[in-house]
Amino acid sequence: MTTTPRALLAAFTAATVLAALAACSPGGRVDPGPSGSASRPAGGLPGRVFYLGSPEDFSSTSLHEFSGGKGVETVEVDYATGWSSLNVSNDGSLVSYVSVDGQFDVVDNEIGGEPWGVAAGADPYCVEPVWSPQGVLLYGMGGVSGPSTVRVVPPGASRPEEKGAAVSCHYRYSADGTKIMAGALGEGAATVMDADLTGERDVTFEIPGREVTDLVDVGPGARRFCVSTVGAGEPVGDVTRAIQCDTVIDAATGQAVPLPLDGVTAVRFTADGSMLLRTEGTLTLIGASGEVVATVDEPAAYAGYSLLAYIP
Repeated sequence: MTTTPRALLAAFTAATVLAALAACSPGGRVDPGPSGSASRPAGGLPGRVFYLGSPEDFSSTSLHEFSGGKGVETVEVDYATGWSSLNVSNDGSLVSYVSVDGQFDVVDNEIGGEPWGVAAGADPYCVEPVWSPQGVLLYGMGGVSGPSTVRVVPPGASRPEEKGAAVSCHYRYSADGTKIMAGALGEGAATVMDADLTGERDVTFEIPGREVTDLVDVGPGARRFCVSTVGAGEPVGDVTRAIQCDTVIDAATGQAVPLPLDGVTAVRFTADGSMLLRTEGTLTLIGASGEVVATVDEPAAYAGYSLLAYIP
């Protein structure tokens, strides 16, 4: 029997949240090489695509879904840190986020209602909550006023597991859930580890003429990953995550991988090795062999939103 994220959080909150709360104190673009133009196959894009929207002052964050050719707003969070921490679970049923004071909440994305309190004193900026493809929930404690420690909640678990000090910011599960990467703030390097957070090794990379701002998304087996970049000498920003990414790196060579389209502003990997590429107003799903699987136009209203997640 597969444990859904909703069942996981129900068990987790029922058994441990009160104790946990009592115990805790409160783009630029790199030239991808030869460009291509995708032919448009019949049929739509499979799965669900999620976006974040926010006013200029980031006083709130709205989550939007695009699926079946339609767009819909699902959740709105009245926290500036929604932009830095909001994520969806592996099946899209739950939304997690951390408020500016470190309150970690999860809300049901499909039926709404009051959020579940998971922890106080969570990290809204560096080790923001993320979900593995298998439904493991990883998040950081601390970080608001000091270094983060990492916790995970496996499917079916009734309490979080402590995993020690964070090695960097922005932990990302690979698209198949076998690896984790972490890296941030223009380091030009990232740490790769197994899904149980052991076996750490460093991956270094260089993009001529560009500065890396953040690690954003990771392909199956952590063989490829996508980073956000800016021009050389431009500010790389702060600890808050980047959501857009423009450059795919081959972990074995540390070099950028040519992409089949110009103007890519977001990449999301899938477990089978496919990539969802976002260009201006268009989503293109590229298969593991490089073929165009689907190309669809985004709703015009989504032009100002940032692509957060793709669930095939």
